[in-house]
Amino acid sequence: MGTLPPQAERRALIVRPVSLTITDRDTHRVFTYTAAAGIVATVVLALVGLPAANLHGPLHFQGVMDPLCGMTRGMFYAGQGEWLTAWRYNPGSLLLLTGAAVAVLRAAVGSVTARWLQVRIAKPLLYSTLIVAIVVLEINQQAHAALLMRS
Repeated sequence: MGTLPPQAERRALIVRPVSLTITDRDTHRVFTYTAAAGIVATVVLALVGLPAANLHGPLHFQGVMDPLCGMTRGMFYAGQGEWLTAWRYNPGSLLLLTGAAVAVLRAAVGSVTARWLQVRIAKPLLYSTLIVAIVVLEINQQAHAALLMRS
């Protein structure tokens, strides 16, 4: 650090965990397309119904649930407007659908105004939050194993 000017040293030490900026182009197109595809898949799931194929992992039948267990049924019920049932099957389904809706709304506003909201999250905060969320979701899903094992 001795080779950097004093101002650069100070700037390098200040890391904001979350930053919001407005730019003139979308730098998160893949995220937006993925979110839109997820919303379309939820609508199709709500209209067509649950898939006949078994989507469970091998440990599911021994009573070991994973964080994504119940996600398909959660999205199915969320798409039908049955929020409480969706939450019971997997709370992550409503969080995922809400995040997708926010991403698509951000894209719509950005397309109209040519101003794009950019959200940057510091990697340590992002990773630690994801780890905590996955652990909490795993504990929740395991606590509801009896519900999740029903057809």
